[in-house]
Amino acid sequence: MMDIFEQFYYGELNPCRDLAADDGKTRGILNKIEDERDNWLKNLLSEENFKRFKKLEDEYNFLTRYKMQQGYTEGFKFAVMLMIEILY
Repeated sequence: MMDIFEQFYYGELNPCRDLAADDGKTRGILNKIEDERDNWLKNLLSEENFKRFKKLEDEYNFLTRYKMQQGYTEGFKFAVMLMIEILY
């Protein structure tokens, strides 16, 4: 078993690892929800508006991932500054 520094070095340290765990069941449920939502919206929206919605959804998902990455990075920066302050 790797220690925490090895996990960090190899990029295996992730605060969201439990949230991102894909046990198959979770992915299946998410796919079902997305399919149902898309079918419902296709019946409500024109083809053009549905495409616009999907593009907006993709952009929102990108922004969400980007903000999570920023928070993760800032958290490490804060932790390092805190360690330096405590140790020196």
